[in-house]
Amino acid sequence: MRLNSNGSFNQELLVIPSFVPGFVPECGALLPDRKYLLGSVPGVGYGLSRWHADGNRDTNFNVSADSVILCSAVQADGKIIVGGYFKTINGVARDSLARLHPDGTVDWTFTLSPTNSGAVHALAIEPDGRLMAGGSFSRIAGVNRPRLARLNHIQPGSQTLSWDGSDVWWNRSGSVQELNAAGLEGSVDGVTWVQLGDAERTETDWRWDGTTTAPNALLRARGRIGNGKSSWLLESVVPTGPVSEISLSAIAGAPESSGDFAFGVHGSFGHVAVIEVSTNLLHWAPLGTNRISTQPFIFKDPFATQAIRYYRARVWAN
Repeated sequence: MRLNSNGSFNQELLVIPSFVPGFVPECGALLPDRKYLLGSVPGVGYGLSRWHADGNRDTNFNVSADSVILCSAVQADGKIIVGGYFKTINGVARDSLARLHPDGTVDWTFTLSPTNSGAVHALAIEPDGRLMAGGSFSRIAGVNRPRLARLNHIQPGSQTLSWDGSDVWWNRSGSVQELNAAGLEGSVDGVTWVQLGDAERTETDWRWDGTTTAPNALLRARGRIGNGKSSWLLESVVPTGPVSEISLSAIAGAPESSGDFAFGVHGSFGHVAVIEVSTNLLHWAPLGTNRISTQPFIFKDPFATQAIRYYRARVWAN
């Protein structure tokens, strides 16, 4: 059964796949083209199957495994990461963790696995493309990591939200996790947000064409990610106003009684200021980032000492 966001029954899924009564698939993932993946379907097999939105199986996609697939995560480039109890997938040795190409063939460049130390029960891809894995394993990729591990990506992932005065596009590529759906919101104060519409998925990005908004506002794209067992939101924000200079201002009485040195930061609404510190004006280190609101914000340096420290702010390029 598929439900709409308001809990009502979704009429698109009119044909329900015929599974063994009393059993359910171990995992699932909705694809942008409205097809969906199901892992270890009773009556179909241990592998991964793909289904059309009308409930009929896509016979052009066949992934076999020698044991149960428990979890899956889809990348923005269409590749599919799966975890479970299996030792081989499509006849290729892959111990509990594997990556597949969009057509279901094994990705030979992805060789990270627990290697005889337990199964992978859960997967999630972080915004930068790194992979989180949880399960009963004690080692993964040759390193001791009992039950929970973060794996560095072997290829970069990127995402950029852009606005040209009319159209908005959210480009997500590489190893970042694919979205099930995306919506756009606008705000003139960063607090109250107004719905502006759902995105259209193209081959390269998520798009909102003909978007109108107030000047000097914020646009926020929010994408939903789900893996059949849980779901969460991912967001990206872009300001529509022009970039102006960022300035710093001293605060009377600073440093405060707590010992923190504080100063005010002024700039264009919606843009992100990066605060950096130096002791010699040659080498700078970042202290933090803050999105500029309608009012200047106060930045505190809890590590300020009696030594001379210089501060600067610059606009972060989203």
